[in-house]
Amino acid sequence: MIRMRYLQNYYTFQTILINISTAIDREIIINLMQIEGQLNMINSKIDHFLGFEDLSVDEMKELDEIEDDMKKGNKISLTDSFI
Repeated sequence: MIRMRYLQNYYTFQTILINISTAIDREIIINLMQIEGQLNMINSKIDHFLGFEDLSVDEMKELDEIEDDMKKGNKISLTDSFI
């Protein structure tokens, strides 16, 4: 009887943990999808802002370097890059 009660509590606890884990995973995925959408929007705005075609060769090169750094996962400071 005690063993049966223990197993019942154990499986109830495991079920609760699985449900919590699933909820956390779902929240993480939702947040990552929102971040991805925001990054796509920022990338689109950078690629299509007015005057993009008027940039000098040096400015285009600088933007390419920033884009390469971002692809590598390096963090950049926007205040340092655009001041």
